[in-house]
Amino acid sequence: MALVAVLGGPSPGIKESWPFIASRHNTSPFPLAIQCHSQDQAEKILRLQNSTIKFIERNSPSAIFTTLATLKGIAGIFPNHEGFYSVVYGQKVSIFLDRSMAIAQVNGLEIRKFHKFNTLIEALCFMIFKGMDNPASDDNESQPTAAYLTRHTEAFHRVPQSTGLQQLSTQFEQLQVQSASQSIDSSLQPIIRHYNRSLSGITGMVFIGESDIVDLDSPPTGALGPPAEKYLFAHGYQASAIWSIIHAFREEYSIQDFTNYICARGMPLLEAEYLFELISGCDIYLDDGGII
Repeated sequence: MALVAVLGGPSPGIKESWPFIASRHNTSPFPLAIQCHSQDQAEKILRLQNSTIKFIERNSPSAIFTTLATLKGIAGIFPNHEGFYSVVYGQKVSIFLDRSMAIAQVNGLEIRKFHKFNTLIEALCFMIFKGMDNPASDDNESQPTAAYLTRHTEAFHRVPQSTGLQQLSTQFEQLQVQSASQSIDSSLQPIIRHYNRSLSGITGMVFIGESDIVDLDSPPTGALGPPAEKYLFAHGYQASAIWSIIHAFREEYSIQDFTNYICARGMPLLEAEYLFELISGCDIYLDDGGII
């Protein structure tokens, strides 16, 4: 049975399976998962949560790492253990104690980032800074500007004025609603199972009863998390489009960079923003960038 100590995030604690963790250059270092071989190791990791992490979780990566590096008890959590494998981009994002388990998370992936370290603190550093060789200072961290958030918040929460509501009401009254006795025989109408989509739009459709071609180049499950993957599957996005979305999410530095990359290839802005929320778990309309 696998034991995973999860630090920070909405649900810290000792788990028996890995949680989904979105990893990008500018996401929070937490939650952070660490594989443990025993209950005792996991409990020692969780002491960091109660004594330190919950107080510094929202600080900058530099401040978080500086605090952790000064703690004396970290070196004694895994005595005599050699080899800590930090997987920043992989099917499971975590610090692993077993090499074979770490390699299994990145095998076959086009986009991946992992590294072996001799000490836990080095592995933590790699995870906190998302594998960047030269972590940027706090002043250089790319975040959505206040003006950007305000503008999009206003657009998102804007409601129709009374004139618009009256027009909608009039149009609704003018509709000729067909009675049940006049309804069209649904058996004569083919039902669409899903559309096929590229980033620039619909490229075809598959009806119920038709064979659906399996795309062998499809990314492995877990790369974007269940909510985003269900959305992309239900909307029929092709493998090439999903690979582009994975690349944009993991390589671009901000919501603006992500949407610029995706929208330049044809996806509407509002859909790109919604997709970013599904993958990251961040509500881009909250001023503090809080997690939903």
